[in-house]
Amino acid sequence: MAAISLSPGSALAYVVTVGGVQYDVTTFTGTYNANIGKFALPINGGAMPWFGDSAKAEAFSLALGSSLGLPNNNGGDLGPFFAYGYYNTGDGPQSGLLNKAYDGSVVIDNGRTNINLDNTPQDVRT
Repeated sequence: MAAISLSPGSALAYVVTVGGVQYDVTTFTGTYNANIGKFALPINGGAMPWFGDSAKAEAFSLALGSSLGLPNNNGGDLGPFFAYGYYNTGDGPQSGLLNKAYDGSVVIDNGRTNINLDNTPQDVRT
């Protein structure tokens, strides 16, 4: 599953402009729990300026489009996931991540896809 963040040293890169600011969007693979710092709010050092803001997550997803491919949803028909918040199914304080993804033509609210924060690998865009 692909999600997004911003950090140096990753394999793929693409420059997007959101809100008049250019961002270098790249990828890494890992689980949420292994990359907690990237998912922090930007004010706390997080690498995802859209985290905590659904509208920004949508703007980044639209700006990136399919430029780094459509690697998600098993069949490969969704772009990287731009996680913007947590959801709770009642199993604990954070059961998964809410995210936006480009489906090849529009940005969708991909909802609660990353349900296992510990073990689900993420192809994370940074």
